[in-house]
Amino acid sequence: MPINDSSDFPELIFAVAGPIGVDIESICNSLSDALRLVRYKTEVIHLTKEMMIYEPTAKPPHPSETNFYTDVIYKIKYANALCEEIKDASALAQVALRAIATRRAILPGGKLQVPVASTAYLIRQLKRPNEISLLRKVYGKNFILISAYGSPEHRLKLLEERLRRTLPPSTTANVLTAKALELMSLDADEEGNDYGQRLRETFHLGDVFIDGLSKGDMDRQLTRFTQAFFGRTDITPTKGEYGMYAAKAASFRSSDLSRKVGAAIFSDDGELITQ
Repeated sequence: MPINDSSDFPELIFAVAGPIGVDIESICNSLSDALRLVRYKTEVIHLTKEMMIYEPTAKPPHPSETNFYTDVIYKIKYANALCEEIKDASALAQVALRAIATRRAILPGGKLQVPVASTAYLIRQLKRPNEISLLRKVYGKNFILISAYGSPEHRLKLLEERLRRTLPPSTTANVLTAKALELMSLDADEEGNDYGQRLRETFHLGDVFIDGLSKGDMDRQLTRFTQAFFGRTDITPTKGEYGMYAAKAASFRSSDLSRKVGAAIFSDDGELITQ
């Protein structure tokens, strides 16, 4: 669809999947700015706020202390409890579906079940592959997953700083590091919990991969993506994008149906060596 087309654009659903420590707020702002260039308005669906509407029977107790560490742990346990309540790891995607319908109904000219043209909903953020699967079934090609990355070293330092600002001044550097690493581990994969977070299995499902720490890079990458998505034909794949395509194509040839993994090796000039 050309970006200068005067007809109404379809309702779109975006979601972000990224490890703890990436700058979710800046990602949302960058995407909103990029969509504004193609005449879309953005409605943000904050899942950790929306999920509080639904109270599970086994609701985790509120922490006795309030700080960044206890807040993250409480939200993880709350989300897990919602999933366990209905025995479905896509529970938060269902929360998102309801939130979108509710938000849609209060928009100018909106109705509960009728999509509002030129509107994009941005879900922040998803952590389980089941959530992605459900949203793709409901919205099809109108659902776009943005996977945001950031180096573990950089994210560790950012998390340590956030913890330092909210924990008692007497907290030692070793304790800060241990708590930051614990949060990163839980975020990546809650092993042994069927309803826990599985970002490690979710991230690679993205439709576009962006830098989740550099505001300048995310601005550039998201603007480029939305322009290509809306029909600009002068945007060609980067070396990295071509590499991801080749790796994904290789994964389809895997004989292991339970774990399709692909890889590709390129020269510095962008020539495919093997996959």
